[in-house]
Amino acid sequence: MNILKKLATGASALNPYAKSSHGFHLSEIARFGHHSIPSTIAYDEAQSLLAVGFADGSLLVASAHAEVWLPRAAGLGPSKLCHVTFKPGGKYLVAVDAGNRLLVWNLQKLVLQFTPVDLPGHPTALDVLPTSWIYVGIADHVFIFDCETGSRSTYTIPASDDDSSNGEPRTLPQVTCISRNPVESNLLLIAYNSGTIILWALDDQQVRRRFELPRSEGDLNVCWHPDGQVFAAHTGGHLAFWEIKGGWLDGLKKKSGHKPAYVRELDNLPSEASTSPLRIHWRRESDTAATTLICTTSCGNVIKVQSLLFNSMEDVLAGKGKLVLTATVDASDVVLISDGTAADRTVYVSITHSGKVACAYADTNQSLRMGSTLMLLTLPRVSYVTYSDCSEYLGWELQSIVDKTDAVPILGGKFINQNAKQIWDVLCTVHDDGSLHFWQTTVPAFKHLFSLPLPSSPSLSDAIRTSLDLEQRVLTVVAGTTLSLYRWADSLEVREQLKQSDVQNIDELMRRLDAAVDEVLQNAIPPPNFADDAAKDENASPEETPSASDENTTNADASEVEYKAATPSPPLPPRADENSSPPLPPRPEDELPPLPPRTPEEYLDRIEELDASAVDECVDHVDEPGGRVKVTRPYVPPTEVGWTLACTLTHADPVTAHVIAKWAGFLVTATRGGILHVVQMDGARQASAVIPQSPGVSVPQDICKMLVADTYFNRESAVRTCIFAGTGNGLIFVYHPFTDPATSELCLEGALLHNPAGPSLGPLFMIVLDDHGRTVRQRNTRQSTSVAEHFLIVTYPDYVLVIVMQPSKHSEVAASYKVSDPNDVIVKSSICSVRGEPTLINLTAGGKVQAFELPTLTRLWEASLPTGDNARLSEAAVSNNGRVIRRTGDNEFRMYYILDDLTSLPAVEARLYDATKATKWAKINRVVVASSGDNRKHGKLFRGSGAEATVVVSDSPFGHAKEALAERGERLNMLQERFGELEDSSHNFLSTVREYNKRQAQKKWWQL
Repeated sequence: MNILKKLATGASALNPYAKSSHGFHLSEIARFGHHSIPSTIAYDEAQSLLAVGFADGSLLVASAHAEVWLPRAAGLGPSKLCHVTFKPGGKYLVAVDAGNRLLVWNLQKLVLQFTPVDLPGHPTALDVLPTSWIYVGIADHVFIFDCETGSRSTYTIPASDDDSSNGEPRTLPQVTCISRNPVESNLLLIAYNSGTIILWALDDQQVRRRFELPRSEGDLNVCWHPDGQVFAAHTGGHLAFWEIKGGWLDGLKKKSGHKPAYVRELDNLPSEASTSPLRIHWRRESDTAATTLICTTSCGNVIKVQSLLFNSMEDVLAGKGKLVLTATVDASDVVLISDGTAADRTVYVSITHSGKVACAYADTNQSLRMGSTLMLLTLPRVSYVTYSDCSEYLGWELQSIVDKTDAVPILGGKFINQNAKQIWDVLCTVHDDGSLHFWQTTVPAFKHLFSLPLPSSPSLSDAIRTSLDLEQRVLTVVAGTTLSLYRWADSLEVREQLKQSDVQNIDELMRRLDAAVDEVLQNAIPPPNFADDAAKDENASPEETPSASDENTTNADASEVEYKAATPSPPLPPRADENSSPPLPPRPEDELPPLPPRTPEEYLDRIEELDASAVDECVDHVDEPGGRVKVTRPYVPPTEVGWTLACTLTHADPVTAHVIAKWAGFLVTATRGGILHVVQMDGARQASAVIPQSPGVSVPQDICKMLVADTYFNRESAVRTCIFAGTGNGLIFVYHPFTDPATSELCLEGALLHNPAGPSLGPLFMIVLDDHGRTVRQRNTRQSTSVAEHFLIVTYPDYVLVIVMQPSKHSEVAASYKVSDPNDVIVKSSICSVRGEPTLINLTAGGKVQAFELPTLTRLWEASLPTGDNARLSEAAVSNNGRVIRRTGDNEFRMYYILDDLTSLPAVEARLYDATKATKWAKINRVVVASSGDNRKHGKLFRGSGAEATVVVSDSPFGHAKEALAERGERLNMLQERFGELEDSSHNFLSTVREYNKRQAQKKWWQL
């Protein structure tokens, strides 16, 4: 920017970096929310992770601390995920999509384990063994696939049983559920929709038992007791229980269908709706013999959740389960989670019929706070978005605001920040319910900070628009004719306010105590003064001396003598509090600088000057061409850190644009019809002006863009506060507020700055830069007194201008850029710093990102954004550090980085699988983890000839030694992973300490 003066005077000098596209590279760095609706959900107890599948085939693994989008297969189009399940205690996540494809992800490496495998039909049941095998129920068969390679086993559980009673094969209907025995990995329960359940022995490859329900009720779900001796079957309205007893009669008993030991009818099910089983799960309570059976039943549009508590195995066999929970959830799918506390409350995470994700306590329906993406999916549709850069100090303060909502008890997974970098910028979303939510735009997923519910008002029926400026620490909310200004109350202000409040409370208490003491002293009867009575007797004359009879009378009537009342004492002076402090002076940033006096210099192109009427201290009324403007300034002392309402402006017409200049003490608004209102933030004075229209234009043009900066106004030699206003037909006016010396009223002086040569649309973006490329807002009094130029950059949909403003000279256009393609106009524009040089970044309607050198407007680089909704590009935001936040759906955002230097971004590594946590979970819940012997046994059964070439199973001593070495290697790998995590944590801690010490060392003495 130091060459702008030469450019304005006709000289040409170019930065060597300007002609090169080196330094730019488009990459996606964060993803937040999702545009598709969720379709299925699963929960992993071992890792405490939640998996949510979506209708477009996307898969999100989330917890309260981490959210990771798993990669999709290359070349695979959108396909709804129908089934999702975790391998118990393992690192694999298995899913089946609507295209009948089997997909397996490795949670340790966060990649697809193998290319999606086509299934022979539509799956109806899915289960994963602790070993490396997947059971898939398709029609009336069960197929087995290798979880590591995706190869299909030649071992198939047939659909017919030749040992039926009539000697003829009996074809079984569709498989509805598959459940492995938690103790004996050789036993498998298979349920069919006819009400038949078989106990299949994998090693014998035959049916060991058959179980029949008294009546068939359609779909059927089964699950094992944690001890593996009892299992339960869940039909639409009943629970049936069987006990497995091994013995020499197994070969005879397998021909007949065993009836359940007892059947329990589920209570409180709606009779008018059809019921079908959804899920059933039997879990063990930690460190006790008690178990809890949880079943969910689909009843029309709702899901009924019921929980039975069994204190011992005797209670299970006797059917003495106690109903401890019953709840109704409006959802299409649900998973149940224990909160892990002593109260052992049940939490449900559900997918609603409207495509939202809900999370709450099952007993009270109290909502819980989830991760950012899932939380965004629970909120109403986003209607408006605004963005602001944020300093590190304010970023820490924003994070200090604690969301009082309880977090969902899903604590698995974590992000490891390897370079301790942070992104503090804030995104504000406005939702259809009128609430505002603030998000930290961190990597790789945004973080929810807090929400701001707006007060209910009739104006909320209008579209809400917000503007966030964290540099000035202000937030504006516009709804129709009303503009509400919020200011940020920081921790220092809150502490001072609380301290002053405590002092005032102590003063009030002492005043009340003094008043009470004074009242008691005034109402008390004083004691008799005997010394004064004796003196009076000595000085009395003989005539006045009483006789003996009088003395007797006096003594007799002594009780009736009335003493003279003493003169009441004056009230005590008010108690002085030595510890009371004088009232705090106003903060420097709240002090309003005096307006500069009007200079006698004659202004060119004078437009209009309007005087404001007198205003009241709290409510101001101004009669102007734009109607009456009401300013209400409620004073509410801040009691906590956060946004507090500073003032509310009510206009006669809808607000079309607004801007705040806190350093100048101005709040500028524009209403329909091109009317400009300037209000002092203390409510003392106001002024208004009507924007002139172009010749031949009959319809008044609204103001669509405004800017306030301390720059040169109309050939003046000194810098003054100027208001730039751009109209819908491309005109740009500049106004200067000043104080009339005669009346001390606020006035406006205006001039026309730019008039487009032909038809044009309104400006999209305006900013003032100095000759060093720095944004001009408040005049810097510490700058040198040398004359410097200012440059106004204006972006229109079809062209860009750079206007030079110099002291005592006319403004002139220094450079311009014309859009060549009318179908690829500019929709968003901002300034980005690239290697210390200001660069103009434009987003076009065709989804392109363009970088231009300033001031020459030479195109440096161009790239296309990934496919998305280009109609929403006008809602995008570009940060000063090269990040582009784009809204790609109703509730989806993606963040891109346009620079090739990624060292300034957080280097975050996601870790979802923890082998130590899986081992600990198996030990606590007494779950049998697959051993090397089980792996060898299943390898012999399931691996076909194709797999035998790569996996050799041997019963020789050498083979057993090899298996033992392999198992030892797995344990060493787990130990190495743990040491790696400890090393990463220590490095992160060391980096954080170094960054903190560096920041502390750079602070000045007055910042400590």
